[in-house]
Amino acid sequence: MSVDEQILIQRGDAELDKTISIFKKRKFERHKDWDLRMKELDRNLNKASNKNPFQMLHGYSPRFNNGILGKQADESSEGWTDPAEIQTSSHERIENMQKKMKDAYNKKKCVTTTYKSGQAVVMKNDFVTDR
Repeated sequence: MSVDEQILIQRGDAELDKTISIFKKRKFERHKDWDLRMKELDRNLNKASNKNPFQMLHGYSPRFNNGILGKQADESSEGWTDPAEIQTSSHERIENMQKKMKDAYNKKKCVTTTYKSGQAVVMKNDFVTDR
């Protein structure tokens, strides 16, 4: 192994160690208070399904007694819906979103030229010389 390769490996190891230590600090700083955010997570809407986790599991949105959330829950209360229906509609919505993302990705890519078997093709090579 050459000296250059050894330097690159040592530098790569140092960068990797630095990245891992930063990740560990971020991950484990708040490990003691993870349960304090559970109520917030139950209320937040999932972007893909447009429902909160509680509604996905139980079929209705809970009433929140504190502040404006309780008023919003009463106004927008739709009653009970079968969780299987909610999950099916969410699954369909996710599939539609994935299809749209796939179409948008494929739209940006150029279409390749395809040739049939036996078709004559002329290829041109531009040779680049160092001189």
